[in-house]
Amino acid sequence: MVRTHAPNTNSLCIYQRCALGGVISPILANMALDGMEKVLSARFYINRLGKVDPHIKGAHKVNLVRYADDFIVTAATEEIAIEAKEIIRDFLKTRGLELSEEKTVISHIDDGFDMLGWTFRKFKGKLIVKPSKKAIKALVAKLSEITLRRGKAWKQDILIEKLNQTIRGWANYHQSVCASKAFSHIDYILFELLWQWAKRRHPKKGKWWISTRYWHSKGTRNWVFSTDDKELLRVDHIPIVRHTKVRMDANPYLEPEYFIQRQFNHGMKRLSGRFKQVWKNQYGRCYHCDQPMDISDEREIFFKVPMSKGGKDEVSNMAYVHKHCQILFLERRSKE
Repeated sequence: MVRTHAPNTNSLCIYQRCALGGVISPILANMALDGMEKVLSARFYINRLGKVDPHIKGAHKVNLVRYADDFIVTAATEEIAIEAKEIIRDFLKTRGLELSEEKTVISHIDDGFDMLGWTFRKFKGKLIVKPSKKAIKALVAKLSEITLRRGKAWKQDILIEKLNQTIRGWANYHQSVCASKAFSHIDYILFELLWQWAKRRHPKKGKWWISTRYWHSKGTRNWVFSTDDKELLRVDHIPIVRHTKVRMDANPYLEPEYFIQRQFNHGMKRLSGRFKQVWKNQYGRCYHCDQPMDISDEREIFFKVPMSKGGKDEVSNMAYVHKHCQILFLERRSKE
């Protein structure tokens, strides 16, 4: 699966994906793998700041990055990477676990590796992180399933809603890395899928008739797959926003204001157009419960004056709400 390189090459890593399975897998993995950092630090003389003493023989810069049941170990040479692998093997053996030979690889950073849906690879000495081919392929398969199978008989507005949910979730996850090319590729794939969807619905109609029925102009944009009320997201219009690190000494119990402000700033960076203005107007808080919202929360746009009662589709009449708050609101209103 992956080549190993000759000794004395730099920036090699061990990449391992544990497959414990089940919803409880991340919890079990964190319990089982706790202490791995100390074992590596003790062997390679790494202090709590991740630094090594160059005067100690056998001291080497070895880094461990762990996320639930996925982890990587970086080392300067292949020999150190192999030694670290054996240390981890012994560490897991005491816990009744073993490394999967199939999923554990030693790779040069110039060849790259995949983790958590991203490809990490150095190009001409610069580390580039972008959505992995596997992640893109999985999204395309899901979009195809929604458009050509599940949604083949759906109305256009329902199809747009389902596609937007999938696109928004995927793009929010990947928009902090180098994803511009991937976003443009997804837009291309979406157009091809939607054209197939439209042609299947009207096999006897011409291209012009189909295009004018389902694609319209919105402002300065042409060929927008839309209805009067809904329009499909353009993935390449979603901004790339770099991740902002959390302050090391910040405590959510002692400084909740810091994390509330961070959530608000996060939304301001990731949203655009009128949706950004709506977020700003309510300071990132749910209109119903007045609790801080995170950009990754399931949320909806709420019209203060319903469109059915003459409300307008404009910023002053719009507000962000938690999806579960909106459900409760509708339930209460139906009982009145």
